[in-house]
Amino acid sequence: MTRLRLCGVLAVLLALGLAAPAQNKDLKHSKEEQQLADLINAARAKDKLPAVKADPLLIKVAREHAANMAKQKKLSTELDQKSTTDRLTAAGYKWATSSEHVNQSRDLNKLDQVVAGWLKGAFGKEHILSDKYDEIGVGIVPASADPKDGFYISAVFAKKSP
Repeated sequence: MTRLRLCGVLAVLLALGLAAPAQNKDLKHSKEEQQLADLINAARAKDKLPAVKADPLLIKVAREHAANMAKQKKLSTELDQKSTTDRLTAAGYKWATSSEHVNQSRDLNKLDQVVAGWLKGAFGKEHILSDKYDEIGVGIVPASADPKDGFYISAVFAKKSP
């Protein structure tokens, strides 16, 4: 009976993603997510800023948020009364500072336009071109099963607390 109970608890933890932190450390950007991160780093290089490096937990948080935006059909950095920092803390990322940018795009061949749009706004420029951040996680998720519906995008920038 105890063995059965233990298996049940483990199944619940795995379903919640709480029992597999080792998998998170191996998480990497998809081709499109990496392309977006590269475009962001190219913009940073023009301002003589160091590149932000991919962090597996930030990728996880960004993907989960992009998926939640797609599920709710809502473009926002705050869903379910949870901010970026709430989601980072829940994922176990010990942050000193963070920001997030979201977008919905119909064409993943135009990710340069996504970054250009972010950089046009004061908020985007202030955060993307900031030396306060040294890590990034990008999540790109289809809006639905129909590719014509486009994609939801989340880019999370952060710096770990010492």
